[in-house]
Amino acid sequence: MLEDLVADQRKRVLEYAQRLRPGFSDEDLRHVHDFPDVYGDPGFQFEEGQLAGYSAARIALEAQLLARRARGVTGVQETLLTR
Repeated sequence: MLEDLVADQRKRVLEYAQRLRPGFSDEDLRHVHDFPDVYGDPGFQFEEGQLAGYSAARIALEAQLLARRARGVTGVQETLLTR
């Protein structure tokens, strides 16, 4: 579930950047600070912030699942992370 949210939002961020700068690639997204016309756009910053939030939630949930597994807790809902 969270993987889907992250993937969908990443696509949305990339599409938004491509509207601002045609030809913008996934690799460019990793170095977005090199493109002030994209990075400085408030709409882009909003979409990128959403992606950061989803990614942080995914990482936090994964850490909790790993910690529970390490303590031997069973029945953890790992489907939240995967499709």
